[in-house]
Amino acid sequence: MKDKLLDIIFPLECLGCGRENEWFCQECFSLLSFKPEQSCPFCRRPNNDGATCYHCQKEKFLDTCLTAGDYNDQLLSRLIKTCKYSFAKDLIPTIGDFTFSFLQKNSSLINFDDNLFFIPIPLHIKRLNWRGFNQSELLAQYSAEKLKIKILPGLTRTKNNPPQAKFEEEKRQLNILDCFSWSGENLTGKKIILIDDVATTGATLNEAARILKKSGAKKVSAITAAGG
Repeated sequence: MKDKLLDIIFPLECLGCGRENEWFCQECFSLLSFKPEQSCPFCRRPNNDGATCYHCQKEKFLDTCLTAGDYNDQLLSRLIKTCKYSFAKDLIPTIGDFTFSFLQKNSSLINFDDNLFFIPIPLHIKRLNWRGFNQSELLAQYSAEKLKIKILPGLTRTKNNPPQAKFEEEKRQLNILDCFSWSGENLTGKKIILIDDVATTGATLNEAARILKKSGAKKVSAITAAGG
């Protein structure tokens, strides 16, 4: 019933060109472009691998963050926002294909081995029940299946804090502080890649990285579909 109601409110048509009966046509998918360069996830100093720069390393916990596309790209932004806020779960494969294509092109930036694991950024149970799915978890499952990487459960969101988008950059770290806990397996020596749809200030990813390193993780990186 929910899906049928959403089909009435949001008729199935391509988000890019309006073509009927598909969410995102192949022609519009080909218009999506990867970010031309990576940068420090916090100060945005350009680099080649998304590593946290020397200056930010002093007070941050996230080691690197690779972002596939620019969130300022209207087409990519519309794709992600429609998935999240219009409950269009069917767009996950499109976002996943875009992110996976980026990873294939930049595979040299990631050392895939048996000690590497994916962990999606979780939603609080109340928001999960409201939305019906966690887009980051679905993206993690999509990429993990293609890359044959295990997903580790255990990262939970303990506070139903307001969405980060409602706050200016300087207040996001306070909003997200102590929002996560780890109850999964021993992370000692493990390398973790956090999966999320969007990275803006890096505050959410950094707080998750803090908890995971506190729980023994050797290195915590992130991969997101978009950043900006």
